[in-house]
Amino acid sequence: MDMSAIEEPHRGFTRHFASSKDWSKEQLTTLLKEKLRPNIVNGLKAPESLLGDLQEIYIDNFSRYKIRMTQKLVTDITSKERQCEIIETEHKRAHRNARENGEQILEQFYFPHMRASIRKYVAGCDVCNKCKYDRKPSQIQRQQTPDPKYPCEILHMDIMEIQGQKFITCIDKFTKFAKFFSIKDRSLLTVRKKLIKVLHYFTVPKILVTDNERSFLSPLIEAFIKSLGIKLYLTPTQRSEVNGQVERLHSTIIEVYRCLRTEYPDLSVKELIEICVDRYNNTIHSTTKRRPRDLFFNRINGASFEKLLSEQKKVNTDLRHLLKRNMAARNAKMNRNRQSPKKYRKGDRIYVAIKTIQGKNKALYRKEIVEKDNRVTVLTKSGRKIHKEHIKNLKGLSPKKNTV
Repeated sequence: MDMSAIEEPHRGFTRHFASSKDWSKEQLTTLLKEKLRPNIVNGLKAPESLLGDLQEIYIDNFSRYKIRMTQKLVTDITSKERQCEIIETEHKRAHRNARENGEQILEQFYFPHMRASIRKYVAGCDVCNKCKYDRKPSQIQRQQTPDPKYPCEILHMDIMEIQGQKFITCIDKFTKFAKFFSIKDRSLLTVRKKLIKVLHYFTVPKILVTDNERSFLSPLIEAFIKSLGIKLYLTPTQRSEVNGQVERLHSTIIEVYRCLRTEYPDLSVKELIEICVDRYNNTIHSTTKRRPRDLFFNRINGASFEKLLSEQKKVNTDLRHLLKRNMAARNAKMNRNRQSPKKYRKGDRIYVAIKTIQGKNKALYRKEIVEKDNRVTVLTKSGRKIHKEHIKNLKGLSPKKNTV
């Protein structure tokens, strides 16, 4: 062996240099036994002429060692600022993922914890988070919703339009009884006037669930509802299943409407809808196993007043347990492959899916700041209620820590 040297490019990393005009197997074996360490990954750079001998030596003496062969010596980067600059330059070149950025950088440079630093930078890239698809979107567990204890405690309401005819639709969550109220337009005065009739028909509920229909979001309507002591719950945007009671009702009524339209082509839309709703209310419901009209109006054939009260109390109790049991069974089935909702803190940065995108050349997500965490939704500083399944996963990064 003609000469040797040692350097420490990074803390905990040692590089040994050795050279000789003519290496023998014995010299190579002695050198490797002295320098290689069994509990770490060892890098070895050697001329191609020695690769055959080194392979034989490895098989005979170092088969349990972790050794990586190379023909290239990269530049060591010790400055934190220079490390950040290299990562930023490479990532902004094409905004590729952390693995590909690491492979590109490793061809020329090396520094400790390089892959972790790259992952952290890529996860916090604002451009990538806005414009790239979420390959593994969140699928959070379905949560238990409030179960009513008596008729008209919880009402679900929406506005449906079919062939130009508009209706305020309402369904009682307890009895599944539904009613459609025709309206001429969606103006605030029209909706408020019809809303009085709806509540007069069903009675004032404890909770009223609606989607983000503009007519229901107006301060005039909201103030009117709250003045009656009703708790108004607005569903998150793009989450129709939260108001699933009325959405499923719409699907059923439209299905029946299409069938009746062919049988009674001379009837108006309003007349056909009234027939559809009447037939729905007089059909045994798949959840309650009873007709919604019988449950809503306490219909029991041949019963005295005392028996009516006793029977209705029993029916309400049995129905409440049935609804609760069905909801628990449905949630358990749907939650088999879902995750618990992620918790966010005030001030966390999130990226929310934009559902109204026209064309693939526009951003897919927008940036929001969390104001409050509400189990399956978050309230942002901009005042929006966002369902957590619409929030992009920031892999390998805390929402607040987004820089290298």
